[in-house]
Amino acid sequence: MSTTGQRLSNYFGDRKLSTGDLASFVGRYWYVLLIAAIVALAAGLRLWDLGERAIHHDESIHLKFAWDITQGTTYLHDPVYHGPFQYFGTAATFIVLGDNDYTSRLFPALFGIALVGLPFLLRRQLGTVGAFVAAGMLTISPALLYFSRFARNDIYVAFFTLAIVICIWRYMEDRKIGWLIAMAPLLALSFAAKEVTPIILAIFLVFLNLLLATQIVEQVRASRELKPQQLVLAYLITIPTAWLIAALWSVSEGVRKRFSLTEMPATVPIIIILGTLTAPQFAAVIQKLPFITDNGYMAEGDLMRWTALVLILGGAYVGLLWNWRVWLIAGVAFYAVFVLLFTGFFTNMPGFWTGIWG
Repeated sequence: MSTTGQRLSNYFGDRKLSTGDLASFVGRYWYVLLIAAIVALAAGLRLWDLGERAIHHDESIHLKFAWDITQGTTYLHDPVYHGPFQYFGTAATFIVLGDNDYTSRLFPALFGIALVGLPFLLRRQLGTVGAFVAAGMLTISPALLYFSRFARNDIYVAFFTLAIVICIWRYMEDRKIGWLIAMAPLLALSFAAKEVTPIILAIFLVFLNLLLATQIVEQVRASRELKPQQLVLAYLITIPTAWLIAALWSVSEGVRKRFSLTEMPATVPIIIILGTLTAPQFAAVIQKLPFITDNGYMAEGDLMRWTALVLILGGAYVGLLWNWRVWLIAGVAFYAVFVLLFTGFFTNMPGFWTGIWG
């Protein structure tokens, strides 16, 4: 049996690449070569002398917790020190490559490099030039370069946020179910990276709600003429209720037909996936409601568990009602990642609740 080297030798033989062959190769694969060049530059900027700078105070805490995991210490989630993703990722790096100042920052550096490659997944939307410009700016951004070389969780959130944006944008364009499902584990990983994720998702959902409200009004306008005052009224009604229309889309056919809402906008499945999986993360808001709790900081166990459970089951009901196959896959993908990380791979089961409630 011939080896790979022998097969390559048989193919190329004694031929030498001419200038014309090289020009033809570059002309055919210039896009891939330029991507490789940008990613290589990003890698160089992020990996060069990675361990030379003194360890920052925040880094020392994160690295100590990660090192403790490698020594067999049980990880206990504490939102003061952010999510478990960075600890297990850094611990894995220590186990594979050893623990030193360089490997301490290698995990975020790899995500910083991967972040540079994400804009190329939006080549059709941004255009070829736009994708390269975006990747180039991510490569040389002082802030992103700094946090790519810093053992904190900021770069992970940046990566997961852009990845979720890509899934949203691509689904709106081609409506491939894979983009919806891909959002679920990305969302769970972002929650496991840092507590800023619910704020980011709230911004996403507000935007998607406004977009859906516009799409609903446009469908109504396509079937009937609306006077200016009726148009204003339509927006006043749909803007605060668009998310509810999305949640009830599959069980409101009769009402929707009355308003000529026959075509489901691509925004609806996105709101359902993001909304149902994110809702439990806002469970702690209940402690700010009047007469619910009097301490205003941390309500006790029963309130935490029941609130989270209601939101989890309510989200599952809405998702299964919409499309049980798709939501079930997305839900399993989300909660598998969420449970594994926040419970420290089943070594600290209360971590599931602290991951939701904090």
